Amino acid sequence: MSAIEQPLPCATLIELARYRAATHPRRKAFTFLRNGETPAAHLGFRELDVQARRIAARLQQHFKPGDRVLLAYASGLEFIPALFGCLYAGVVAVLAPPPSSSTEVARLKRIVDGSGAVGLCSGTAGFNIGHLGLSAPRLHKHLRCITTTDDADAPPPEAWTEPDVGPDSLALLLHTSGSTGPSRGVMVSHARVLHNQRLIQQALHNSPRTRSLSWLAPHHDMGLMAHVMQPLYLGITSVLMSTAAFIAKPVRWLQALTDQGATISGGPNFAYELCIRRITGDQMRTLDLSRWEVAFNGGELVRPETLERFADKFAPYGFRREAFTTCYGMAEATLLVSATPTSSFPEVRHLDGDQLQQHRAQPATEGTRNLRSIVSCGHAPQQKVLIVNPETRAPCPAGAVGEVWIQGDCLASGYCNDPKATRSTFQAQLADSRDGTYLRTGDLGFMHEGQLYVTGRLDDLVFVGGRHYYPNDIEDAVRDSHHALREGKSAAFSVGSLDNSRLVVLHELQRRQWRRVPHADVKNAAQSAVLAGFGVDLQQMIFLPEGTLPHTSSGKIRRIASREAFIGNALSNAIRA
Repeated sequence: MSAIEQPLPCATLIELARYRAATHPRRKAFTFLRNGETPAAHLGFRELDVQARRIAARLQQHFKPGDRVLLAYASGLEFIPALFGCLYAGVVAVLAPPPSSSTEVARLKRIVDGSGAVGLCSGTAGFNIGHLGLSAPRLHKHLRCITTTDDADAPPPEAWTEPDVGPDSLALLLHTSGSTGPSRGVMVSHARVLHNQRLIQQALHNSPRTRSLSWLAPHHDMGLMAHVMQPLYLGITSVLMSTAAFIAKPVRWLQALTDQGATISGGPNFAYELCIRRITGDQMRTLDLSRWEVAFNGGELVRPETLERFADKFAPYGFRREAFTTCYGMAEATLLVSATPTSSFPEVRHLDGDQLQQHRAQPATEGTRNLRSIVSCGHAPQQKVLIVNPETRAPCPAGAVGEVWIQGDCLASGYCNDPKATRSTFQAQLADSRDGTYLRTGDLGFMHEGQLYVTGRLDDLVFVGGRHYYPNDIEDAVRDSHHALREGKSAAFSVGSLDNSRLVVLHELQRRQWRRVPHADVKNAAQSAVLAGFGVDLQQMIFLPEGTLPHTSSGKIRRIASREAFIGNALSNAIRA
């Protein structure tokens, strides 16, 4: 076994950071690209340890071990020393999206209330303590607020006292994305993080020669575990850029991969779609993607046509379709649950869509009219995955679609201050109750030859005319029905009672299309596509300005929130077609 394949001599994240500081004191740990293009800041392993001890010494003056402290940082490298400062101090780091303005504090207050946070750490960039004092004076008064980059009153790193922290000590509160309901704080221990890092390293075949690059927000599970914790676990350099820089100009991601020689990077399916649609021929001329070994796709449903079109478009610039690795994971499992092999294109199952609506994963035939292609999410290393009937709680027979249940050592211990949700989600038992407890994921899927295939979300199913439909199928059909809709995002859902429901689709229109196309023509095209594909009448279609559909900070559409906004007439600047 090579050195990296042997378990690291670390039982906690504190020991991991100190181990890297001792073994690689001069090596760069993190580099940040200003505007997603120019290296503007660096942080070494030894420097990370020094800054973490300095911040921890200051936190230990104000908080006791086990206290919850919220981290609210803009993009950049300030977040990482603050995170490890919390870990070094023995306080629990509460991770959440930073408010984008001084008025966006309602979400922050909900997180504070839900987590029981007594403190807040922030930096000097973006939303800071001054903004909090102006926009939410009561919250500001309730929290002990510290600016971690202000060293004027900071004690020296030698003042740090190592806390009594063990593998099972609570390290983080990872907040769920909120795409299917309220965001919750997931309780993750030091041991769970380290175990998941081991799985990530094995599943993606990472090594000391791996070079990581990310535009993902580091307060989310994917950005944090794949591009902050994994580089630390491997002792390699991670190059970071802001999510906003990528969204504004997607070519920055691929150009940074070229310039930095990164070997692993990825994101949700929509990121690859942005690259397909918005990167021009002139922008591609300087790309060299030949060193990109692992292009992971996860966090939302993967569209097989996205993989194919991305591979076709960027093959002339060195991208290999075998680089695609599709993954399945969630904050409740720390991150990774399953992944496809890194050396081959992910398996795709072509199914009869009509049978899939009846919860059967039946292969398509030559006569299949409604074809549905599902991409594999791979094998689940060292974890047990079952497909379960969500109503009877009995394991589904082979070829049936049911809820994905998971059992393994990566699972978090539950939701913070929410024992009811913890029992229903983390402590689920099969009907015979003889096999311990499982995590109920809320995702629907099936198993084939040991690989997991995810078909959709249980809470997102659309019920019309006594039958259920996958919203992403309807959204795809609508989006492809008219050129004005192709780059927009949509949310499909049903409203009304089960015996009298109607289908509604909200869809963003590009700014240049907002006044240019007849809305009635666009709706007619969408209605025809939905009727032809599913035999369902699209009764209401609402057009929204670009960027206004409810979504998470990671870019995923919030269908439940979209439905609630529709019912409550809370959609601003909406046009009913």
